[in-house]
Amino acid sequence: MPHPLSWISRLQYFFMTCLVKWKRLRHFSLDEQELNELLTPGLPLELLLEVPAGKGLLKILKAKLALRSNDIQLELYCDLKLDVMANRLYQAHLRVLVGARPEFNRSSRSLRPTDIQIDTIQLIQDDYLLLKDGRNLLSRILPGSVGNLLNSTLGNALDLLSQGGIYADLRDYLQLYLSGSKQRVLDYHKNQIENQLAQTLSQGKLEYRLDETSLDERLFAELGQKVEVKEGRLLFIFHP
Repeated sequence: MPHPLSWISRLQYFFMTCLVKWKRLRHFSLDEQELNELLTPGLPLELLLEVPAGKGLLKILKAKLALRSNDIQLELYCDLKLDVMANRLYQAHLRVLVGARPEFNRSSRSLRPTDIQIDTIQLIQDDYLLLKDGRNLLSRILPGSVGNLLNSTLGNALDLLSQGGIYADLRDYLQLYLSGSKQRVLDYHKNQIENQLAQTLSQGKLEYRLDETSLDERLFAELGQKVEVKEGRLLFIFHP
């Protein structure tokens, strides 16, 4: 239900409506700084990832919007955590660049990104970065004294996981951690992260619902046609 307006605001809104209908008011616009202030209330945003015998969580902590020639770029600052059998094996901060086109959704009275394209997923080398080789985890998984054979190589211990095919998926996953490459683990999950992000953004999880207390936005929710990027601003267009 629309937010009630004061009598002064109702009068202003009436004249603004007339200007739109007479085609004297064709659009209004917002710059990057104003648009970035609109993104904050939708965060943080959490996405679940599949991990063999465990779980993964990608949390979007911050988002920064940049206006390009005819579309937008979202720079996402994310927190990635990967657990196997309730053990934290990996955590990292990620910088993700997303290209998209802004769209006005009339039914939800909101703005959301569409035509999503994940351009970059970059590992941030900071003190938060953590990678464990899974040695302690193996001692819990493997039966009896086998798991405590400290003289055995980790690779041989992993081979035991695939016997009978019970832990084959887990074995292959833990192999990623043997090299000590943080990037290799990220690369394994990259396609899943891209798909989850694209799906989440396309579904409007980071959409901005037009503010009924703002006369401009309220008017656009009622009479607006489309939005587009032009000359470093986002245009809210009433008459194309």
